[in-house]
Amino acid sequence: MPLVPILIILSPLFFGSVHTPAWLSFSALIIFSGIYSIKKAPLFPPIQTLGLWCLSIALYGSLQFCWGMIFKQPLPIEGISLGVPNQVQMESAIFSFSIAAVLFFILARTDNFLKLKAYIIYSGIIVSLIALSHWLNDTGRLFWIFEPSTVAASNRARWPFVNPNHLGAFLIFPFFFVLEEFFLKLTKLKESVSKDLLKSHSSKLSIYLASPLLPSLLIIASKASLLSVTILASLSRGVVVPLSILSLIGVIHFSFSTGARLKSFSLWLAMIFALATVGALYEQKEILEARLVYGLIAAVDDLRWLMIKESLPLLYGSPIFGVGLGLWEERFFSVASSTFVGLRPEYLHSDTLQLIIETGLIGSLITTFFFIRVYKDSFLFKGKTIFPELAVISFLLSSTFDFPLRIPAISWIGIASISVIIGNAVLRKRSG
Repeated sequence: MPLVPILIILSPLFFGSVHTPAWLSFSALIIFSGIYSIKKAPLFPPIQTLGLWCLSIALYGSLQFCWGMIFKQPLPIEGISLGVPNQVQMESAIFSFSIAAVLFFILARTDNFLKLKAYIIYSGIIVSLIALSHWLNDTGRLFWIFEPSTVAASNRARWPFVNPNHLGAFLIFPFFFVLEEFFLKLTKLKESVSKDLLKSHSSKLSIYLASPLLPSLLIIASKASLLSVTILASLSRGVVVPLSILSLIGVIHFSFSTGARLKSFSLWLAMIFALATVGALYEQKEILEARLVYGLIAAVDDLRWLMIKESLPLLYGSPIFGVGLGLWEERFFSVASSTFVGLRPEYLHSDTLQLIIETGLIGSLITTFFFIRVYKDSFLFKGKTIFPELAVISFLLSSTFDFPLRIPAISWIGIASISVIIGNAVLRKRSG
């Protein structure tokens, strides 16, 4: 158990753990920890089911690799070519899914999701503080010292990640976890004040101010403000837009599932919080406006959308078996237009579509089978709020329009967060 929180907190500091020595070191720790923990029986089978999904995708990728090594294609000039154009990329993808499987297996044997959830929130707070401290003075270096492979200044919050979109994606789960904590604590405060009103002749305001729950509520509110400002400062459209809409849905759902007074209070509170967040970013309004205009107008011709469009022939060409796990980059240039001459995109800006293209219908069926099992065994048993489920939806939407899952730190916090959500749902199921 201690290994996972350490990874969550430390991995973003190594450029999102894209730094190869750091990534390999963390992967070795995960493997050794997995070997030790696999001896125990899983406490939460649905989490292990997700591990089996990752393992199944890795095994299917291995079968694709073996078939590619056996199958040879005759070429008129170059002689004989293997069916696997880039063995390193395919092996790396198989290894990444295997590591994810081991992490799920470890977390399926965890018995303290409350502590793990706290570590996830702490990690989000630390990353937010780093991001905002670099935002107004971005020299292109982490802590103004360490250089990534590509050094460039930016007017968007991004560190300790190089890409601002990845900063936003990393903070999705911490944000929704804090939001859930806030409204649950608000409910407890309201219930406590209602009980005290029956015993005391003091005014409601004085009881609220004297409540021992108020300081912790204010601390949680400050965490939510910090995370929301950082996410907005990343200017990531694929994170900010769905997260804003889903957060509002979560607040409205919570409001109408509680008493009338608490409903009115929480709606007003949400409105004040939104205005305060916008006000905190008012000084950067020109950057925000430029980003919004680009998102609505110029993004139509964005290379990312063009990559998605020109990747579709790969799916049509091999719809059943896929082009090979990890081989999108190599296969893409066989169908790409002249627009991409001289460019070398490593990933399609859609993790979801890239996985479908690489694994085809077989991979999609494997994914559907395991996800339905997990949904039936856990997500049907909802808690007092729907913020955890909205966090998963927001994360999946972000992955559909970007490639956050290619960044190990984001993958690991996603695996840990989804395990927390599933673990809590299973506990609710067992308690009836």
